[in-house]
Amino acid sequence: MRLIRGFGDALLDRLLPARSAAAGCDPDPWYQHRRIDGILYRRRCLYNGDCTTMCGAWYRP
Repeated sequence: MRLIRGFGDALLDRLLPARSAAAGCDPDPWYQHRRIDGILYRRRCLYNGDCTTMCGAWYRP
């Protein structure tokens, strides 16, 4: 019985690759602000699927 179970586990490992679960990133976007020569600029940022930051272009609100 142990031989059959081991063979079944090995077969599943080959057919279905192992995946790891991870905690998700914060889904809420936020704004970055900066001031250049007294003029306020901002841009919208968010996390993408692999938890890296993506931001849009700077603009005047």
